[in-house]
Amino acid sequence: MFALLVFFCWKWQYEANISMRNSNGRVIEINAMAKELGHKSLQLLAVHAITGCDDVSYLFGKGKASAVSIMMKHDVGLEALGEQGATLCDVLTAGYKCISLLYNAKTSHTSMNQLRHAIFISKRDTTKIKSLPPTDATLDEHIKRDHLQTMLWKAADEPEPPDVNISEFGWDISDGVASPCTGVSLHQNL
Repeated sequence: MFALLVFFCWKWQYEANISMRNSNGRVIEINAMAKELGHKSLQLLAVHAITGCDDVSYLFGKGKASAVSIMMKHDVGLEALGEQGATLCDVLTAGYKCISLLYNAKTSHTSMNQLRHAIFISKRDTTKIKSLPPTDATLDEHIKRDHLQTMLWKAADEPEPPDVNISEFGWDISDGVASPCTGVSLHQNL
């Protein structure tokens, strides 16, 4: 709810005071937060999705506060996520840049497989697999689901949701039931 309020407060430049109470009872002034984030408010929904939410898996050990910090320090191009006219290349590029920065990469990686390898060999102790970035194939599907979820949130002020085929956004449809694509295909002969 917080991310949606900040996004729409900035998008529509609401003058009415908007606030919410968090789970600890603290009042959060949405207008002040939108003003503090400025145009970065428009990337907040994508940050919320890419770090895990509703229908999108989370990345082990990579929280929302870290992602917001990266969004504030770097131009990662997350504006592309959730835009119906965005190309898949733009969406994946922004997602890879953000995720590589979340894993403390010194430079943006175009291959998570390379980043996984670099992190793995840099550790002296046994690396827990869950602490590594996702593989390229898995991350592609994750980012597509992020894009779809952000698109739906950005359309919350529209009378109808975007008319999209969710199977193009990281979802498999089987017998009318949607399930996330994993990016992994197993050979039938195994």
